[in-house]
Order: sequence, then C-alpha cells, then structure tokens
Amino acid sequence: MSTYFKIMAFLIGGGTLVYLVVLYCSALYEAIFPGRDARQIAPIETVVEGKSSSELGAALAQMLLVHISELRRSLMDAAKTLGPSAEPPATAKAEIVAPVERRPIESVRDELPNRLQESFTIQLNVGGVELTGVANWLFQQFSSPTSMRIVIETVGNKKHVYGNFDPAGVDTFVIHLDNDPSHDVILSAVAHRIAHRSISRSIPQVGALRDREFKNLLQALSSLAELNRQIARGRDPSKDFEDVLTLLDPLTGKVPTWTSLARITGEVAERAGKLPRARELYAQAADTAGSDGEKRDLQSRMTRVTNAINASSGTPRVPTEATVTLEQPMDETIGPLLRKVGISTDAMPNTIRVAIVGGAPRSAIPSAAVHLVGPEASESRDDEGYFIAIMNTVRLVAPKTEFFFSRRPVVRVSDAVEAIRDLLPQKPHVMLLPIRGSEDSGIVSSLLRQVSDQNIVVVQSAGNEGANRKVPFAGTDLLDRIAMVSAVDNNGKPAGFSQRDPKSFWAPGVGLPAPGANVQRWSGTGPAAAIASGVVARVLSEAPDVPVTKLLENLRKGAISESQDPASPKVINADKTIELIKAAAP
Repeated sequence: MSTYFKIMAFLIGGGTLVYLVVLYCSALYEAIFPGRDARQIAPIETVVEGKSSSELGAALAQMLLVHISELRRSLMDAAKTLGPSAEPPATAKAEIVAPVERRPIESVRDELPNRLQESFTIQLNVGGVELTGVANWLFQQFSSPTSMRIVIETVGNKKHVYGNFDPAGVDTFVIHLDNDPSHDVILSAVAHRIAHRSISRSIPQVGALRDREFKNLLQALSSLAELNRQIARGRDPSKDFEDVLTLLDPLTGKVPTWTSLARITGEVAERAGKLPRARELYAQAADTAGSDGEKRDLQSRMTRVTNAINASSGTPRVPTEATVTLEQPMDETIGPLLRKVGISTDAMPNTIRVAIVGGAPRSAIPSAAVHLVGPEASESRDDEGYFIAIMNTVRLVAPKTEFFFSRRPVVRVSDAVEAIRDLLPQKPHVMLLPIRGSEDSGIVSSLLRQVSDQNIVVVQSAGNEGANRKVPFAGTDLLDRIAMVSAVDNNGKPAGFSQRDPKSFWAPGVGLPAPGANVQRWSGTGPAAAIASGVVARVLSEAPDVPVTKLLENLRKGAISESQDPASPKVINADKTIELIKAAAP
C-alpha cells in the first residue's frame, strides 16, 4: 500500500512540475517574442490617493469588453450597410414618385468600412480567476502575461489610465483624461485605443490619426450607415451629409495618401453639394490610386462632378434654403430664355388652365389664379419651394394662366393617380407632371391616356438620371400622345443629366431662373417641363380648339436647333408652332 502512495505522490508531483515548466516556458517565450496580443482583460485595478483596489475590477473589465463589442458591432454594421455588395432593404424598391429634381438617391457604397472591420482582429474575454496563497502567486507569475492589465489612477479631477496590449508588457499605452470622467467615459476611451491599435497594424494610415480623429472616422462611418437606411426608406438626407463631411474632411489632410479615405470623403462632399471640394478629393484619391480600374473610376467621378459644376453651378436639384434672391431682377436672363422658345410678346388672347401634379406650393393662398383642390394635407412636400418655382416658371412663358394644384402630396404612384383624379374635374388645358416617374405598372399610363382623350395636353419631365436611363413609358405608344420633355444646356446640346428618347421634346433646362424659390437658378428636366408647359399654353391661347395630337405634331415640326451640329436636338418654339397650326387651319 505504501508503494502505491509513493507512486501517486510522484505522479502528482511530476505532473505539477511539468505544468509549472510549461507555464514557465510559455511565459519565457512570450517575454522573448512579444508578438501576439493579450487574450484576456484582467480585473481592472483602481488607484486613489496611492491606495490600490480591485473591488470593482471584474465589473470594470466586463464594461470594457462591452465597449469593445459595441465598436466591433458598429464597424460590422457599417461594413454590411456601406459595402459594395450590400443589398438595399426591400423598402428601397418601393415605387416612389417625387419631384424629378430629387434624383433617386443611391446608397453610399465603399469598401473602406469593410477593410477597417476586417482589420479589427483582437479577441478578448474577461479573465481573473480568484485564487489565494501559493496558487495565486503562481497564477500571477505565469498566467498574467496572457492578460491585458489596466490601472486607472485618480489624481484630483484627472484620470490616468495605464495598460498593456501584449502579454509581455512591451507594447503599452497611457491615456490622460480631465474633468473627472465617469467609468463609462474612461472605458470608452480605452476601447477606442484598443480598436485604434488593432486596426492600424493592418492599415498603417489609421495609425497616423490621433484618438479624437479616429473616433471621428468611426462616427462618420456609423452616420453614413444610418443615412443609407434613411435613403432606403425614401428620405433625402442631403443636408445630413454636410455633418458627416465636417468629420471626414479634416482627416484627408492628415493622411493625404490614403486613397480610400479621400474617395469616400469625396462622395460625401458630392452628396452634400460641395462639388468643387468633391472634385479636389477625387483628384487626391486618383493621385494615389493603385490599380488602373480604381483610377478610371475616380476619373469618371471627377468628370461627373465637373459636368455638374459647368451645368450652372450644380447638379439638377430643387431650390434649397441656401440663398434668397427673389428681389434680384432677372430681366437679363428671361429675355434670351423666352426668345429661345419662340416667345416674342406678352400678349395671350385666352387664359389657359394648367394643372400641376405633385403637391401644393408652399404657403399657397387660393386666389383667382391659384386653386387648391382635393383633401386637406397634413404636411406639404414643398418645403424647398419646388412647386411654386415650377408654377412661376410656367408663368414666365405664359403669363395669362390659372393654376390648379391637388393638396395631396405625391410620394407613391397611388398618390399621383389620386392627384390626377382630383384635378381632372377642373378641366385643365395642360396637365404638368414635373415629378419622377416610376416603373410603369400600367395604371398611370392608362390614366394618362384617358387624360389625353379629354383633349388635355400632358407634359411629363423625362428625369435626371442620365442618357443611359430610359424615360418613363419608353417603348409605348403613350409617348405619341404626351409631351415627354428632356433638357438642353445653354449650348443647345443635351444636358448630361437628362434622360432622353427619340420621341422627346426638348426645352432649356440648365441655369434657369427659379422665381419664387430660395435660389437664383436651377437645372433639371422639371424646369424644362415647366418651360414646355408655358409654350404649350401660349399655343393653346392662340389655338384653343386644336386637338392634342395635332398640337404635338406641330410642336415637333416647329422645333428649331440652337446648335450648328445637325445631331443636336431641336428646341420647341411657340411662334413656329402657332404659325404651322394656323397655316393648316381651314
């Protein structure tokens, strides 16, 4: 029996010795080769007035782990929402009808968040087994090198945080915080420092950022992810992009060779309407781009922004509240504009009724010239003065007009259908739709055929999504029965933003006056359609009984090219159209 106990004692002693040797070798290896990160967060120690305490250590370590997890989750969300392969939520595919100048805003897409998320590789859990005596001493000597040890020292109203990233304690950090910060603030700062260090090992440019700058980068990406969700719900968050730009733009100067940062900041600047700055940022990114494909993409972006700048200081847009210039005389611009579309006199023998679909003008007051119909709306879609500018643009060309609006705000196809039905009993001569059309399900096209059959001229803006996007109702015979209006620039050439079709009617749509709105000028096929509606009203005032088909036929025949290029489109002309109609009259 004594032999048995001796064997057991030797086995236990030998096993313990082997275990200690393994721990010792592991600690020695990590001291010599401190290449890997700590895997645990040890209970956090606090020091107040020279007295050390671990009373809250485990709780503070758990709080720190939560902060790190939140940062990881935020980066994963940004990577998923902003990634090039991200799928938009189902709500993004809803059929929405809106003012055509409010181009369907595409979600922001960039690979930067995904690269940051993939580089955040540190894996931590909370350690801190409670041991006593020799076992505690052995644990501290051999196991603690695998832990991240953090001490929070309080000196007056300041907190000094000391910690290590690696098991050997070679890679350390110190954080100084003022104003007696709470534990939550302290641990948030530590979590950001841990994420900062982890990501910068794979993306060196991140290491060039200071703590506050790194926080701004993460905040900006999180905000962009939220803006993508708002876009998917149908909201236009253009102004919110300015807030994101204030976070990102200073960083591009700190790390000018970081291509990804300059590219995504350029896109934010473009969406915020800061086009010159967007072009500068795309150029900065192109200078450091690695692949030919990336350079081509950035050159394409620069061309797009340059074209928008040249097209009268911006992309097609509704008026914004940036400037108010209603008092500014515009005679110098109105005269040439009217001559382009064949208007040589203010005289109109008959008053023409024009119905506008989309929403009522902001602060519209019913009068002899402005009529509101349909149910009362809880809110107006005309916060930026779009529809009042549309109405006044028609009036510039055709001053003797009455206007009819449905109070119903048009957000979806069903709203447009109901608004048209509200307006039909008013017996308008012209039905203007300065709104973006959706994929036609047959309901709208069928209704517009009925409108045309009532000898009402339908004028529809073609849209601002570029030459590669088809106009609404493309390929259908409805385009023979309505005026689908595309925009020309100041040189008589197709505006770069304008959708178009062989059956399009063309009208000026770049750098037009925006009377009654909050900007001096605007561009888009919405204003072009308003000009076209004014031309149609002038023709109908002279020839009130002409059938819609004859009016459209002569409107096309009477169009005149402004350019010497035979391929340039012909712009509609009121005088020529009236002349043709009268010449054909019996």
